[in-house]
Amino acid sequence: MSIKTRDKKGLESGIALLSGESVSQKGVLPLDRSVSFSFSSGLLSDAIHLLGLDRSLKGRNQLQLISWALIGETANPFVGPHTFCHTRWNHSLLAAAIFQLIGAKVRVGERELVVGQLAALLHDMWLLSGGDSWKSANQQKAMAGQLSMCDEDDGFMQKMLQLNGKEWRKLCKRHGLNAHVTLKEVQSIVWGNGLRGQIQEIADTASYMLGDLAEISRIANRHGVENFGKILSFANDNPWDIWHYTHLVDDKVVVLKPEVLENFLWLRALLWGGVYNTPATKFLELLMHKVVYPYLVEEGMVDLKGLLKQDDAWLWNIVEDVFGWPSDAVFNLDLLGGWPMRREFDFKKDLLECENELRAKGCFTLVVDPGDFQISKSKTDKYNVLDRYGKAVPYSLGFPVQSAVLEESFKKRVNYHRFQLYWVENPQNITPQFEKAWARAVHRWHSEQE
Repeated sequence: MSIKTRDKKGLESGIALLSGESVSQKGVLPLDRSVSFSFSSGLLSDAIHLLGLDRSLKGRNQLQLISWALIGETANPFVGPHTFCHTRWNHSLLAAAIFQLIGAKVRVGERELVVGQLAALLHDMWLLSGGDSWKSANQQKAMAGQLSMCDEDDGFMQKMLQLNGKEWRKLCKRHGLNAHVTLKEVQSIVWGNGLRGQIQEIADTASYMLGDLAEISRIANRHGVENFGKILSFANDNPWDIWHYTHLVDDKVVVLKPEVLENFLWLRALLWGGVYNTPATKFLELLMHKVVYPYLVEEGMVDLKGLLKQDDAWLWNIVEDVFGWPSDAVFNLDLLGGWPMRREFDFKKDLLECENELRAKGCFTLVVDPGDFQISKSKTDKYNVLDRYGKAVPYSLGFPVQSAVLEESFKKRVNYHRFQLYWVENPQNITPQFEKAWARAVHRWHSEQE
C-alpha cells in the first residue's frame, strides 16, 4: 500500500493509517513493509532534503543493538542477526503524521501545525550514530550542566546552528519564515513546552510504540519466538489508541477516555520492561557502551560531534575494521564465538569475584552497573484527563491509585537496581585491539570498586 503525502494537508499517510480502526482491532501494524511515504514540494519535503533527514535517519536503527533473542544463564539456539532493523526515519515520519492528526483535532492553526510537524520530523535529528547505545544514567549524571552530545534534545538550537545553520536559514528563507524565531519554536516543541509540546509528546511516544510493536510482531512471526508474547497480546487485546480520543480543554490536550490512556501507559511500561531496558536484550548495546565506544573515543578514532553527522553503518564499519571482526558481526549475539550468558547480583563485590573466576577460566566477561541503564518514568504526569469537574488535570492527579501502581511497576521492572555479569565461554574473535579495549574496561570495573 503506497500512501501519497502532501505537506499542506499534513502527512495524509498518518491519517489513513491511524484514523480508521483501532490498533487492537487491526492487529499490530506492519509499518515498514506495507506503507511507503512520498512528498510533494513544501516545507516538510524541503526540510527532509536540505537537512539530509532522508539520509541520516534512514541510516539509524530505531532500536539500535537491542536484541530480540533473550540472554539468561543458558545458551540459546537462535540464528542471527539478532537485532531489529526498522529505522528512525519511519519513526519520525509517523510522529509527524500523528502530530497532524492530533493537531487538526485540537484545531491548531495552519502555520503552527506545519511547524509542529517540522519539529516532529526533526526531533531525532541530533541522535548520534549508535543512538541510545551511548546513553546511560551514569552518562547523564557525568554530563549534568554541560551540552550533551549523547542527548539528542539537549542544545537543539545550538547544534542546528553549528552543524546545519546554512541549510536551516535557506529552508526558512524559501518558506518566508524567520530562521531564529522558527528554530526557537521548534526547540520548544521538541522539549515538550506548550500545547504543541504536548502533542509532540503523544506523537513521539505513540510513533515509537507502533513501530516497535510492528517489528516485534514481524520477528515473532518469522522466528517463532515467544519472548514478547505478553506485550503483543496486551497490544492486540486492549485499546490504547489515544490519538483518537484527544480534545482541547483549558488549552491542554486531554485524552477523553482515561481507560484507553491507562492501557497506553501500561503498554509503554511493558515495552520498557520487556524490550528497551531489560538486561536480557542489551548485551550487544552494553558491550559497545562499556568496552568498544570508550576505546574508540580514547584512541581518537571517533569524536561525539562527528557522530552527529554520520549514520550507524559508518560507526559499525569502524568498529568491525578496528577490531578485525567480520562484516555485520555487531548484529549477532555470538559475535565472540559463543552465546553470551548472564547472572544478576545484589552486590558488586560478589559480581567481581565471579568475574575474576570466569576470566581466569578463559571466559570473556562484561560487568554492568545499574547506572549503565537508562532511567525512565511512568509519564503519568505527562498526559491529561478530565477530573469530575470537567477540568484538565494530569492523569496522576485524576487517577492517583492507578498512577501509583504504574509508578511502582517502573521502579521494580524498568529501572534496574541489580548488577549484571555477562560472559562468553571459549570466546573467539578476541583480536589484539579488542583484547586491549577489554583490558581497559576490566581495569575500570575493578578500580571503581576500590
